[in-house]
Amino acid sequence: MSVAHGSADNPDAERRQVPRLADGPPLTVIGTPAAVHDVSRAGICLLWPEAPKPGQRTQLQLRDEVSQSACEMQAMVIWHREGRVGLCWVDMQPWQDVWLLQRFELWLGREDD
Repeated sequence: MSVAHGSADNPDAERRQVPRLADGPPLTVIGTPAAVHDVSRAGICLLWPEAPKPGQRTQLQLRDEVSQSACEMQAMVIWHREGRVGLCWVDMQPWQDVWLLQRFELWLGREDD
C-alpha cells in the first residue's frame, strides 16, 4: 500500500489536496459490488462499473478488514469513468474522520513491521 500526494506545482499532477492510501487498502464496501481503489480523508475511489451518476449521493458501509470495525459514510459521486468512480465524503462527522484516521494509522503501522 502506498501513500500518494497531489502537487499544486505541477499542472499535470493530480488535483488532490489530501494524501490518499492507494493500491487497494484493506477496506471493503459492504453490500455494494464495488472494490476500493484508494481512500483519503476527503473521499474514496471505487472500482464500481454500475455506480450512481455524478452529483448523486450514496451511503457506504465501510469495513476495515484488519480490525473488522465498520463505519457508515455518506458520499457524493464527483466523477465516473471506465468502471471507476470518485466520491467525496459529505457531512462527515468528527467521529467518522477519527475512524478513518485510525484506519490509516493502523494500516501504515502494519507496513513498518
